[in-house]
Amino acid sequence: MPEHHFHLRLHALGEIDTSVDSDSLKGESPQGDYTELGESRPARPGALARRHLIVAEGKPDIVGSSAKVFHGETSRWNPEELLIAALAQCHFLSFVYLASGAGIDIRAFEMEATGTLEWGSDGKGQMTRVELRPFVSVPGGQRDQAQALHHEAHEACFIARSVNFEVAVIAQTISLS
Repeated sequence: MPEHHFHLRLHALGEIDTSVDSDSLKGESPQGDYTELGESRPARPGALARRHLIVAEGKPDIVGSSAKVFHGETSRWNPEELLIAALAQCHFLSFVYLASGAGIDIRAFEMEATGTLEWGSDGKGQMTRVELRPFVSVPGGQRDQAQALHHEAHEACFIARSVNFEVAVIAQTISLS
């Protein structure tokens, strides 16, 4: 089986406070002791550098940060959103591929996706579930066939096959007259 390799670079933007060594932060909750402040930045050194740029040759850059709950900037993509987006995009592309092979005429495709991040008793978080809600419009006689393809698309999506948490697909397909 052939292998495919993907490459990108991540560049930190802004200042990195190195006055705190990483060993002194071990065992702390990712929220730190400053969550009660309700601020968008931490009240301790060593945690300011969240802005970053994801770069891949020939593609637009992705400007990133951490999620707001981790003192990031809401105007930038965070890793949790990018993971959810990867699952949504993979399902979409798998579905379109299968629908094309089956002769299904997709007239419209939209999807909402949500993810759940939970904290364990060890204070570490992990994604526990992503829910994909594709909404597809097809000609009248293709509705049932298109609806059934979502299961196949989910099984074919190599991103969904690579994660260790539930990815639920709750599809709605409507017939156009």
